[in-house]
Amino acid sequence: TLPSHARRGVGGLLLESGLKEADAAGLPVFVMAYPHGVGLYQKHGFELLGTVEADNAKLG
Repeated sequence: TLPSHARRGVGGLLLESGLKEADAAGLPVFVMAYPHGVGLYQKHGFELLGTVEADNAKLG
């Protein structure tokens, strides 16, 4: 998200829409997020179960 467009609630709306679809289909949801995105997911009921170290240079 561009900084000028951040913190306007769009990510939360997209997440809520996807969660409703998954719930309606009876599907479980699992998320791997960058540290700066954890708060968004926790705000929508997700719990932090652990962390993973990654070398972003190798990921592209």
